[in-house]
Amino acid sequence: MTEGKEQSKMLGQLISKAWSDESFKARLLSDPMSVMKGNGIAVPEGITVKAVENTEEVFHLVIPPKPSKELSDPDLDQVAGGGAPLCTADGNSRAAFL
Repeated sequence: MTEGKEQSKMLGQLISKAWSDESFKARLLSDPMSVMKGNGIAVPEGITVKAVENTEEVFHLVIPPKPSKELSDPDLDQVAGGGAPLCTADGNSRAAFL
């Protein structure tokens, strides 16, 4: 498994634990870097991690950094896949699409 896939798997495990353990979720929201490091997820020097929670009423839209170079057509195809359904914590799709 690549390092990126392993980190994604580990982040998924953190989220799963936060769904089932309210005190863990509270720690993850208040001090995500410590919780991540304590669970074997490397946080590079100089990076700040902020954890937020989507709810039934609130959806956080994360805007990634602007690319440093113009994207090629194949690159644009990778990021412009269309709308994605909003999902609730129990995995049910909402009717709205982004």
